[in-house]
Amino acid sequence: STTIMAPNETTIVSPSSGSKHQRAEVEESRRVSQRIDASAPTIMCPVTSIKECIKEISRSYDTNFIRESLITLSSSLDIKNPDSKRVKQGVFVSVGGPLVIVNVLRKYLQDRPIQEHGMMILAKMTSPVERVSYECIQRVCNAVADVDGISVVLETLAKHYATKSIQANGLATLRNLTKKQGVTYGQENVYTIVCKEDGVPVIIEAMDMHLHDDEVVEKAVELLDFLSQDGSQSILKAMIKAKAASALSRAIEEHEENADIQRVARHAMTTLMENRKACNRSIWG
Repeated sequence: STTIMAPNETTIVSPSSGSKHQRAEVEESRRVSQRIDASAPTIMCPVTSIKECIKEISRSYDTNFIRESLITLSSSLDIKNPDSKRVKQGVFVSVGGPLVIVNVLRKYLQDRPIQEHGMMILAKMTSPVERVSYECIQRVCNAVADVDGISVVLETLAKHYATKSIQANGLATLRNLTKKQGVTYGQENVYTIVCKEDGVPVIIEAMDMHLHDDEVVEKAVELLDFLSQDGSQSILKAMIKAKAASALSRAIEEHEENADIQRVARHAMTTLMENRKACNRSIWG
């Protein structure tokens, strides 16, 4: 049986549920949620929802149920209050949220709704919020990297090029991970993993597929800007091979009135050219 408390305190119950014992559990869950809301008014949705969602998603093989559970979990994490977000990010990591979400994305790669909502959750959990400590964000980002989340995000981006929300949230997740310079997976940093997984062409393809969309392009140029600042020869070679400078030029030309895209894309191009000049010419054959 499966019961998840949604943010509005309604329940999502699997078809096999409904016994007296199960209804009692639901009622007790509701009472717990109400007590949490009363004692911690800054938390817009009880943290028990996060724990229950993660637990049930990890157990279920029903794709419809997983989709609904991801929607519930995403709603639970849709918060701007920094105190609430810090608490929920901590709960998300402590109950194994990054591993569960990454595994679901990996297992159901063909399922667009699952990819859409799962990617949204990763973007929300890795995004910085004012007054949320660097260590808190770092913990979430490291947890995602530790479970091979970067490779899975790139795989999802490559599979679902046409879906704007997947592209925007996938690029946002990678941007959030690369923005945190200390994020590592074993002995490798995020930049190296993106390069190894042939991620630069994936990022550029995502941007080109949605070149008219400010949100996708802005995230893509930010990501390329972070990568260009790494300075390592392997990443520089990957960016030149993928013709990143040309892609940045297309973004600049298409979004003449977007000051943020203009600034970041031009900075990335300048950094890329400076790094290329600084490298030994023998690298390029």
